[in-house]
Amino acid sequence: MLSCLVVLLLLPLPSLLADPDPLQDFCVTDLSASTTSLVNGFPCKPASKVTSDNFFFDGLSKESDTTSIFGSNLTAGNVLAFPGLNTLGMSMNRVDFAHGS
Repeated sequence: MLSCLVVLLLLPLPSLLADPDPLQDFCVTDLSASTTSLVNGFPCKPASKVTSDNFFFDGLSKESDTTSIFGSNLTAGNVLAFPGLNTLGMSMNRVDFAHGS
């Protein structure tokens, strides 16, 4: 009983330790920028040049080629393919396996 009470009291602790005021609302990657000042990742595009396409990546919905010697393929949805993920600390991947692998 006591252990359940301790767990319930400590469970919300990680959410209290999170940063309530992030440094930036969003920072879309600008891979063509030649600046050397970086904030938590790649340089940011100016807000006037950000489009809705920067927050959309359809590569994970497409089946990829699995004819490699390993019979698999990895589709990476990181900041290089999905610029809206910059400074969010996220990436998404899709692994396709050939039939029988």
